[in-house]
Amino acid sequence: MLTLLLILAPFITPSPVPGPIPRTDDPPDHATPAASDSEPHSTPATAQKTTLAPAPLAPAPLAPAPLAEYHAHEIAGFRVLMHPAIASLPGDRRGRLRTALAHDLETIARTLPAPALSAVRTIPIAITHDAPTIPGYTPRGACFHPSGDWLEAHGLDRAREGAVEMLSIDDYLDWRSIQPAMVLHELAHAYHWLLGFTRPDIADSFEAAKQHGSLYRQVAHTLNPDGPGQTAYALTSPQEYFAELSEAYFLRNDIYPFIREELLAYDPRGAELVRTLWNFSPEQIAQQSLAAGHDRFKPATPPTHAPGFP
Repeated sequence: MLTLLLILAPFITPSPVPGPIPRTDDPPDHATPAASDSEPHSTPATAQKTTLAPAPLAPAPLAPAPLAEYHAHEIAGFRVLMHPAIASLPGDRRGRLRTALAHDLETIARTLPAPALSAVRTIPIAITHDAPTIPGYTPRGACFHPSGDWLEAHGLDRAREGAVEMLSIDDYLDWRSIQPAMVLHELAHAYHWLLGFTRPDIADSFEAAKQHGSLYRQVAHTLNPDGPGQTAYALTSPQEYFAELSEAYFLRNDIYPFIREELLAYDPRGAELVRTLWNFSPEQIAQQSLAAGHDRFKPATPPTHAPGFP
């Protein structure tokens, strides 16, 4: 589906120093289907998701504020970090942002199994205002940040590692009507990362889907359900496969299969994989997260109504 880090909401195949996993779908203003999955932007008929591979290392001309300067809030049990400039936005725009976040996060809190929900609530969600454009970091959509080394090498603060980041408030508010599980998509990347990006179960299911021949090819998009089909974003990588199927299993994707019943019938192996992983016990999550090297996350209760986000 649509969405968001990794940069990204929403992903690249893991590498020794992985960059952010982006969600930069940009629904344009006409209805001609995009020619291919490689196009950076798409029409409403496809609302394509794009993935930006890490660019060669280069000094960042401008970096966003470090997360230590963001204002912390608690929304539906999630730690939401607001860029300090959000405090100066018009009150109605701040209100729209808070209402959208509250709706999306409360929906996720009601939907996910309790142990998995506790795990993803350890993931900070940063809302950045006017993100700069630097190599591998674009001010569109959302992403998930899997690598502190990559962040430091690109002039960004290491504290963003393990965080979801909304890179454009406008994109988030505009796209969520088409991609209602945008936030869940990025949190699915985070959950996958906590359990280990190199998991063979997700990789094997993804490869089986790719080798099937017709699975996830020529499928409908929510903006053009009767038009020419397209290749689903789920075939981009194991990370996107898991995130896209998680959207359909729990909420609604913008690309077929849209909902759980369709996923169960269309890709039963993938549906069972998603069901199994999201239903891990607290002990399974803790054990596999430690094995993946992620033992630094502790649930936190930040202050509510902090400056800049009444």
